Amino acid sequence: VMIKKSIQYCLAIKRKDQHMREIVERFELLAKATNDIVWDWELTKRRSLWMGNGLESSLGYNQRTKKVDADFWEKGLHPEDIGRVTSKLNLIFADGRINKWEDEYRFRTQGGDYRIFYDRGYIIYENGKPVRMIGTMEDITTRVLLERKLEQETLLKQKQIAEAVVTAQEKERTEIGKELHDNVNQLLSASKLYIDAAANDISNNALLLSQASGYIKNAIEEIRTLSKVLHAPLINELGLCESINNLTDDIMVVNELRINFSHDNFSEEHLNENFKLTIYRIIQEQLTNILKHSKATEANILLSTNENDIYLEVNDNGIGFDTAKKRQGIGLSNIQSRVSMYEGVLEVYSGPEKGSKVSVRFPLSETALAIN
Repeated sequence: VMIKKSIQYCLAIKRKDQHMREIVERFELLAKATNDIVWDWELTKRRSLWMGNGLESSLGYNQRTKKVDADFWEKGLHPEDIGRVTSKLNLIFADGRINKWEDEYRFRTQGGDYRIFYDRGYIIYENGKPVRMIGTMEDITTRVLLERKLEQETLLKQKQIAEAVVTAQEKERTEIGKELHDNVNQLLSASKLYIDAAANDISNNALLLSQASGYIKNAIEEIRTLSKVLHAPLINELGLCESINNLTDDIMVVNELRINFSHDNFSEEHLNENFKLTIYRIIQEQLTNILKHSKATEANILLSTNENDIYLEVNDNGIGFDTAKKRQGIGLSNIQSRVSMYEGVLEVYSGPEKGSKVSVRFPLSETALAIN
């Protein structure tokens, strides 16, 4: 009987060892299939088995299987993370019903530096008590650092756009002040002089008042023109293309510049109003640049749409400029800030006596499309 029991005991131990070897083999196969660290934590004995390529590639250990105690894991947690991570895990253990745990934390490598891991595990309970936990540690250091870099770049881009907007506003205020001082103020001053002269010269009263009236009318027209430039066009009522036609017509009335506008392959049907206003302002800004600097006699505006993007081009036959010297001018900076708001790409082509071409390509993203 004793021999029989001894044999049965030995067979049971052998079966148990065989079962454990099979479990370890499965873990090793899983660990080989990934760069994660696979772990099996015996909670009652406070020991665990770690295995996988990640032990070497992420933690720097010259081994792919490592037996450790619970203190190894806790001591490896970053001092700023240990309280948060262990408290969350202990609350789950105390609940006794939650089987899944996951967290993100920094863990010390063999070399002493820290890497970032996403850890998740499955908890096994017996009589409401946690006895075992199986899971994997995924090294997400590279991904997290790239996300942080992208976030910083996004914040920097937003800051640059905000600064460009402020610069554009200040430039606009300066232009308004200049127009009021150089044009309207001079016209009204001349009107006052004629009115004062008319009061003292009865014989020429009618002529002097007529001259004053003419200057006042010119001042009114200057103010009307200035208001039209500053006021947002009624794009939602007229449409983008009609608003651009009105803009070019107004410019050609008072300037010796012929402007051709081609939009046969353009559809504004699904574009939101703010995006259409952005396109309008870019065209307005570039036409202003052409009038001020290019000495051009002809300008062309091309607007087209395809399945993926919107293409805008404004070119002229003027004197051109050196893009290396003038690329950072306020006018082009204003255009760049508007282009960046909708993730567009701005390109500027020019050279002395070669005219200029400004092209913008906008992706048809959610920010540009109208929300139904």
